[in-house]
Amino acid sequence: MKNIRYGIIDIGSNSVRLVIYELAPSGAYRILHETKETARLAERIGADGAMTEDGILSVVPLLRRFRRICDVYETDHVKAAATAAIRNAVNSADIARELTERTGILIEVLPGEEEARLGFLGVVNTLDIPDGFIVDIGGGSTEITLFLGRKRVDSVSFPFGAVTAAREYTPGGVVRQERIRDLRLLLGQAIDQHPWIGSARALPLVCLGGAGRALAKLIQKRTDYPLPVMHNFELQAEDLREYADLLPSLPIEKRKKLDGMSKGRADIIVTGVVLLQAIYQRLDASRLIVSSAGLRDGLYFEAAMGDRLPIEDVLRFSIENMMNLYTPQPHDYVRRAAAHAAILFDAVAPASPLLQPRHRSLLEASALMQRIGFAISSYQHARHTFHMITESRIDGLSHRETILCAMIATFKNSKRTRQQALPFEKLLHQSDVECAVKLGSLLRLASSLDYGETGNISGLKVEITGSCLHLNLSLREQDPSELLHIEETAAEFAKYWPYKAFVQSSRS
Repeated sequence: MKNIRYGIIDIGSNSVRLVIYELAPSGAYRILHETKETARLAERIGADGAMTEDGILSVVPLLRRFRRICDVYETDHVKAAATAAIRNAVNSADIARELTERTGILIEVLPGEEEARLGFLGVVNTLDIPDGFIVDIGGGSTEITLFLGRKRVDSVSFPFGAVTAAREYTPGGVVRQERIRDLRLLLGQAIDQHPWIGSARALPLVCLGGAGRALAKLIQKRTDYPLPVMHNFELQAEDLREYADLLPSLPIEKRKKLDGMSKGRADIIVTGVVLLQAIYQRLDASRLIVSSAGLRDGLYFEAAMGDRLPIEDVLRFSIENMMNLYTPQPHDYVRRAAAHAAILFDAVAPASPLLQPRHRSLLEASALMQRIGFAISSYQHARHTFHMITESRIDGLSHRETILCAMIATFKNSKRTRQQALPFEKLLHQSDVECAVKLGSLLRLASSLDYGETGNISGLKVEITGSCLHLNLSLREQDPSELLHIEETAAEFAKYWPYKAFVQSSRS
């Protein structure tokens, strides 16, 4: 068996993207290459509704280059999907045929509902949200999807997006308030045609597409956001309202100078943000979450893992993926550490009001990721582990939870944990450092129970009597040095918990 590589090409209305994924026999996958080029195909539609020949030819060199990149990476499968700009053109079939002939890449034109379905696949398999709406504001279309119980209920695709709306309502990037009102009216009338959109209230709204990501990038730059991750970033209602007011008031040249403004986005961001805010208000959404996973991820998941969808436990799948990619040692050690940590947690957590059931999941995730830093080097591996966790997209974790896991997985002492937390203070709750210390010390004790990494402990029972914590170990073989290490770690554990730990052992 060998690794399989998939080239996914997204021919959007504003940009054309290539992502190359690699799937290992273990089921773990990673992204090897990403390329994005601005194409503005939505602006290449003539008055007759057809895409011009120049418009068609403009994307040919990009697709040919993408084909060459796929060849260099020896991709096994290439899938190209075209969305609204080509779909809405009256000559869409001719465009797809000509692009296929000129590039050697088979172009599939996605219907609007299919685009929404694939975006839903990208979201539901990377975010741990059971119910909600998805809005995908692209260059030439806007899709809205309702999902309940992690199943898609309904979808609709509207034939306008950030680029086409900008062309009609803010030509040249010039904003007039009466035209913004007209755009809001257009959206409201479109939504009114689909009563199911208003059938569920106060649900999370997951935002796909460039408009949401561009807004999130502006906010992260303005606030000096400490985590370099976009996926699962939560936009605050006041930030959305502020930028929906600010951006239309700025001339385009000033918009271009905003820190974090993406190249080529200043002239279309107003309509994108206006549409996003109007949908958020219309749905009376409980919160707004940015997803960096969408159509391309949906295309990949369906092509590579169709028989395993939907992913039932997003967090566990993501953690297993990281472990399979970046833990070079045998995985039995970290799995045993996770199992022992769960037993210890169940015994001692009731004594700490700070700890909630969710902390048990974070403890397991931290246990399984504690050695990923070895993929870089055994030297300073804990530092590498902390960096890799905080710099990675870990599906199923909020940004705050990601930082907590990084501190738990690399715990050494409370002083270092407090130092690790300092750059992320604005994301953490007041009690998070104390929780990380307690869970980190607990994981350190759990990991010590397999000090020899041979699974010598065949059973663990934990008993609490007053202020005494008894660890009753069943051993396959008596190993004095291993027991000494466990006893030393248990003594360290007692510094952070209201227990004095005692280790007892017997042959199994």
